[in-house]
Amino acid sequence: MTLARAGCNEVEIYMITGHKPGDVQAILTAHYLPRDPEVAMNAIAKLNAYKRAQRDQNGDEKLPTALVIAAAKSEKAK
Repeated sequence: MTLARAGCNEVEIYMITGHKPGDVQAILTAHYLPRDPEVAMNAIAKLNAYKRAQRDQNGDEKLPTALVIAAAKSEKAK
């Protein structure tokens, strides 16, 4: 679970833990990810980083409002 919270993908997790690739997804889905707000916040942070990179690449100055709000909530949670 700590690996998922750190932002590791399934391949990285099974390389470290030794679980089978399909087992990693099943374990995370069944027991951890659906009820972990920290994992959700990591996903929002990744989405925000992606959107910022796209904005910087395209010269756009604005982030969509929902992403700005999610980023603010993420910063408050820290």
